[in-house]
Amino acid sequence: MNTWMTHSPYRVVGIYIGGRNRGCSQPNLTASWVQQQAAAGWRFMPIYVGVQASQIASPASEGRSAADDAVNQAAALGLGPGALLYYDMEGYDRAKYSGDVLAFLSAWTEQLHARGYNSAVYSSASSGIADLAAHTSDYTMPDVVFTARWNDVANTGDPVLPSWMCGPSASASTSTAERSRRPGVASRSHIDRDYMDVALGGTPARTASTAGVYRSGESVFYVSDKSGNLPGYAGFGASGDVPLTGDWNRDGKDTFGVYRPGTQTFLLTNDNSSVEMESTFGNPGDVPIKGDWNGDGTDKVGVYRPVESDFCGAAKDSDTVICSARFGNPGDQPITGQW
Repeated sequence: MNTWMTHSPYRVVGIYIGGRNRGCSQPNLTASWVQQQAAAGWRFMPIYVGVQASQIASPASEGRSAADDAVNQAAALGLGPGALLYYDMEGYDRAKYSGDVLAFLSAWTEQLHARGYNSAVYSSASSGIADLAAHTSDYTMPDVVFTARWNDVANTGDPVLPSWMCGPSASASTSTAERSRRPGVASRSHIDRDYMDVALGGTPARTASTAGVYRSGESVFYVSDKSGNLPGYAGFGASGDVPLTGDWNRDGKDTFGVYRPGTQTFLLTNDNSSVEMESTFGNPGDVPIKGDWNGDGTDKVGVYRPVESDFCGAAKDSDTVICSARFGNPGDQPITGQW
């Protein structure tokens, strides 16, 4: 490792930490080795090679079990909460296995998050990555994708990925062509060359909430700082609108929005000024709500139907219901949260 550090351009090494399909037992992969290499300047991609698509029998339970085992293996190596753990899901037949794989990986991500770890998925651009990209609003998405596309180009671009996954500082990495290297030693090593642009460095930072008000007569949002001072305000919406706030574009910051009851229309802004998203959802008499219905980090709109006590959450930028629940009694006031 010292020779590679001196004679190669690489600074990240993949380590296979566990899983039933890991190629070998890795007796030399120990907490002390990880500590020594970290001190030498290396960074790590902890990779877990569990069940593959054709082996999945119970997607949700197996996904959670894999995440628990991966966390235990990582912790034993000194990789604590906030670490990014990669699931290696090799290429598969999408016509046969897409549903099982997506449910499995969704459970993997949710359980990692519950244990305080970040989630990554490695897969083929034509199978696992394509499935994730096609279902960003239907399943819980990983924090990072590692796409196997042998393009021999040092970037994170991939035609199957949404633009927010592969722009500057996006949480994505792309596998490039395999090469034989001899970094200052007599023998050759056959390696994969990978390009990474991963934005996560630990447990995602959270911004403390502060108070704010919406004056419907003025159609103005006023927000406070931690001391109760007024650092800003913005006019948005029209008389009679119902205010909302949320992280509509997954940038870690809440911005404004309104619900127009007369037309059941949601108007959302990412800059507290211009309308970025407009969608019609719900029925007359519905109460607007918002939440991250599928755990992908983006707030989405929804409605509560008081007569039936029904909660209905919509997919991002659409009127498709992606979650629904009946809860409470007539006369209750709706609330949502990550309980």
